[in-house]
Amino acid sequence: MSTLRVDTIANTAGVTNQRVLQVVQGTISLGQVSTTSTSFVDSGYYLNITPTSTASKIIVSSQFNTLGTASTLYSTIYRDNTTNLMQAIHANISGLSQWGTAAFSFLDSPATTAQVKYSIYFRVTSGTGYISHTGSATPLTSQVFITAMEIAG
Repeated sequence: MSTLRVDTIANTAGVTNQRVLQVVQGTISLGQVSTTSTSFVDSGYYLNITPTSTASKIIVSSQFNTLGTASTLYSTIYRDNTTNLMQAIHANISGLSQWGTAAFSFLDSPATTAQVKYSIYFRVTSGTGYISHTGSATPLTSQVFITAMEIAG
């Protein structure tokens, strides 16, 4: 059996950047979370990642089930609980007790080597909205996935 060891891999132009440096997965199952707020609130689902370079990019991805009772649910991602990084995503659950799936990815440039926290926030237009719900009449819990990948800059 052979072993191949290399220090770097470069493309034909000799460029060695644009590779994944680390992957972090955040909280997966806190249980069902609900809100009646019409302003974005923290769901409690998050992850922390510490970039290795200020030039790094971070791809944040998430997928989770939602439920709304007489409402429309929107979700977004916040950096360090202060910066809303993207437009709210409509989770296609308007109407009475309809459930759906929200999924998104966002490319961030935090320009730091300090720890960065990415959190899922959500809100409703009226009624109650839920994250981590299976859509069953019995309030079962489903998994929430949130992942960050650091890309060399």
